[in-house]
This record gives sequence, structure tokens and C-alpha cells, in this order.
Amino acid sequence: MNVGRNDPCPCGSGAKYKKCCMDKNQLPSIADLAWYRQNQSRSALIPKIIEHAKSIFGIEAFDDAWFEFHSGEEELFDPESPELQIFMPWFFYHWTVDGFDNDAPKNIPRDTTPAHSLLQRRSAFLEPLQIEYIEACLKSVFSFFEVLSVRIGQGFVLKDVFTGEHLDVVEKMGSENIGIGDILFGKAVSLHGLTTMEATSTFVIPPIQKGPLLELRKQIEKNFKPITTETLREFDFELIDLYQDYRENLLNPKVPILNNTNGDPFVPQTVYFEIESPQVTFDALKELNFAETSDEILAEAVFDENKSLIKVEFPWLKKGNQQNKNWDNTVLGHLTIEGKSLKASVNSEKRAKLFRKLVKQLLGDAANYKTTVIESHESKIKAREINDFSEDPDDTIAEDPEVVERLTKMMNSHWDNWVNQKIPALGNKTPIQAAKTKDGKEMLVALLTQFERNIVDRPQIGVDLQTFKKIRVKLGI
Repeated sequence: MNVGRNDPCPCGSGAKYKKCCMDKNQLPSIADLAWYRQNQSRSALIPKIIEHAKSIFGIEAFDDAWFEFHSGEEELFDPESPELQIFMPWFFYHWTVDGFDNDAPKNIPRDTTPAHSLLQRRSAFLEPLQIEYIEACLKSVFSFFEVLSVRIGQGFVLKDVFTGEHLDVVEKMGSENIGIGDILFGKAVSLHGLTTMEATSTFVIPPIQKGPLLELRKQIEKNFKPITTETLREFDFELIDLYQDYRENLLNPKVPILNNTNGDPFVPQTVYFEIESPQVTFDALKELNFAETSDEILAEAVFDENKSLIKVEFPWLKKGNQQNKNWDNTVLGHLTIEGKSLKASVNSEKRAKLFRKLVKQLLGDAANYKTTVIESHESKIKAREINDFSEDPDDTIAEDPEVVERLTKMMNSHWDNWVNQKIPALGNKTPIQAAKTKDGKEMLVALLTQFERNIVDRPQIGVDLQTFKKIRVKLGI
């Protein structure tokens, strides 16, 4: 096979041959040459299918297919959409005009795809490899694939989430930014022992989002078991709809509804009071921190030259925790007494009202309520992002051995008991319960894979990869 100086290099790097392997005394492998030949043939085939679709089905076919692909929510074909790398293969090899569609022009082929129509009518104008490629694409279906292993710059091993089939895929560029456990939506095609991705979603689905796939698989298995390629062909639109749901949720996520540990809507706010005396105020409110003595709280306080209290800060605590029974207490807010001012930073309207009530009971006329300032979620998030860039809070915490020890014990307790907690992603089953079923075990593996990835990306005190290895052993996965 001859490769021109200005042709793309057969190694798949994306660079021209003359700037890549031509002068390196490096011969591309047989697999690289096969991939290059197939890729070149496919690139030349695409405009032929497009022109044939326009001439036989009409330019309106693109709008009709686009409308179906988006379940009627988008009417006009968008030639600039990043979805084209999924839509065009679906249009070429899966879209047909329904034989019972009385609104379609009579001369348009029914129940046949644009690529199949090209094969039937103009195969004499196609290369043998292009004919074989069309036939292979017509046999394959869209599905969701879990990444089992990655060879960066070369490809990956995928597992079809529905059929369980393993595929060793050659993929030069798309293997750069993908991890084990990620899920892809696409169409895999095998020809002459070489498997490539004819279509791949522009986004990856993280492991923790695997639940809807397992739910759809369970629904299909009620009537079709085992699930085969032909089964998935019957569920083509269900798979496309699920892909669209993932795309919307991952690329245009909704603002989450946040709740605090009591289940109250998360609304950050600060309650302000005018007070007569810092010392009187402290003496009245110090019981809101049952975990520390007065001397311990005042150890970081500010006093004037006469040893009169000027400023003190301490947490407002409650015994126990509604969401985690292993925690000793819940932080309800943070109190700051300074000069003639008292302020309480809390994260819900309910806690703000409760604090005002407590101040009235404990201080009476010695404190005068002034105002409550409510902060938006966005401002809190932005402030946290700024703090993350300016100073990592974990670095500050890590300087205090006692705090590190306490957090480590707390996190160890949490993860030791995690297997006995009901997890929403597991259908409100505990990990121990979920590990007894095929779907539950598969979702557990996905969750733990996500946790392991998160802890590598953003380390936490008291948690490491060994934490999740122990859980895997405990659950037998």
C-alpha cells in the first residue's frame, strides 16, 4: 500500500506522513494499515451516501430524520450540531420511511435506509471495501458500551452493557480522554477482524450514572433473554431516547435541589443581632456548643487590656446526626460574637428561625434582632471556587493533628458502615443487599469505580484507594 507524503500517517497520529513516520524508519503495523485503509474508504463513502439520500429521499429527509431522532422536540436539521457524529450514522444505517406513512411522497423508498438504498441501486459505483463496510454497518446496532481497559492512542476494550459482548476496538484519537468504567453510546462495526466505532457520543457517561441503563436492561430482559443484537435493533428508539436523556442531563445539568443534614432546603443565610455585652451573650449561648468547655471555646477568643471579652467564635451543635447515625453531632451553624454584634451563619430558613427563638429565650432584651441576609447558591459556589484556588482548606486542616485524627476516625466509621446504609443509586438497598443480585453487583462496581476516581482526583483526609478495596473485599466484588 502506497502512502503519499501529504497523506495522513497510517499510524493514526493525525499528522501528515512526511511529518510523522516517513523519516523514522518506522513501519506501521498490519493493524495500522488496515485501519488506515478502512478509514480512508469510509471517508470517501460518506459523501456518496449523503448525495444519494438527497437525490432519492429528498432534502426533506434530513429534517424528517432529525425530528424522529429527537423524539419530535427538534424539527429542523442542524448541519453544525456536534450530534452529527451520532445522528449521521443513525440516518445512514437505521432511519427509514415507514411503509405505512401515507404523507410521504409515493416515489420514496419505504422500509430501507439511505445506505441500503445506495447499495441496492448504485453498488457498481462503490469500491469492494465500501460495499463490505455498508453491509457490516447494516448488521451492527447502536448500544451503550462500558470501558474495560484503555490503550492510549491505540484503542480500548469495551463491553456491551446489554448483550455482554466484549469488543477490542481500534480507536486512535478517542482513546486519549477516557477512563475505565466510563460508558459510551455508539455503534461498533467489525470488518476483516478489525473493530472500529462508526459512531461515538461526544460525551462519556460516568460510572455513577449507570443506573438507567441497568433499569432498561431489566425491562428488556422480561421478554427477551438473552439480549441479542437483533433485540437491540427492536429497541433502537428506546436507546436513542436514553442517549438524549443522558446528553441533556450531562451537558445541560439542572440546578440540584440541595438539602442540609436535617433534610431542609439549603438556603445559606446570616442572622444579625445587636447586643449589649459580648460576655453576657457568650455566657447565655455557650451551651449551644456542648462539645467544648468555656475555657476551650475562649482559648481562641480576643480580649482587651482589661481582659474583657471582645470577640469569640464557636459552632452551634446538636447531638447526633439525622443522616449518619455514626456521627456524634450535627453543626447547625457558626456563631460570632464581636463588640455589639452577634451573627449566626446557618444554611436553612428553619435553622435561622430556630436561632432567633433561642436568642429570645436565652438573652431576652439583652439582644435586639436586626436583619437576616440570604445568600444565593451561586454566590456560595463561587466563593468556594475562589477559596479552592487561593487556599486548599485541606492543607490548613492537615496542619492540626487532632483535627486530622478526628476526621480520619469519622471517615473510617462512615465507610465501615456504608455497606449497611440504604443508597439511592442502589434503589434504596444497602450495598450488602445489592451485592446479592447481578444488577446490584454491577451498579456497586460502578459506584466504587467512581468513588476511587474521585479520591484520586481530589484526595480527602481519612480516605484512600485502600478504603474502597476493603469494601470490595467485604462485598465480594
